[in-house]
Amino acid sequence: MRRRATVIVVKDGKALLIKGRGQHRWSFPGGRIERGETFAVTAARELYEELGLRAARVTRLRDGDFATSQNQHKAFLVETDDEPHVLERSIDTFTWWDMKTPVPVFEHVTAVVGAYHRQAHTRRESKRGEALLT
Repeated sequence: MRRRATVIVVKDGKALLIKGRGQHRWSFPGGRIERGETFAVTAARELYEELGLRAARVTRLRDGDFATSQNQHKAFLVETDDEPHVLERSIDTFTWWDMKTPVPVFEHVTAVVGAYHRQAHTRRESKRGEALLT
């Protein structure tokens, strides 16, 4: 089974999606782990190689992990201050998606978006609880 990192970048409430050359559906950036890398390092490297984005912070989205018959994916939320531009020839284009408008996506995109929303909700609840204690 191939091990891969999948990356979600969210800015202003929109997630970054890519479309590979010849593909009809959108997906998240990411790719396979190279020898000696951790999943988190792979996430940051792939994002830079594909779209020129430098990771400022990498956070696991544990609920976003998924497996297919050939691949094991671990999902990461990556924060960046950079603007994307296509660097890799295998990528046709990118878009910022509001995570609501129906677009053709690979199945894992829906699962990772759900994990992102659950983790964001948990973080908000935790901060709200901390505020009540102070």
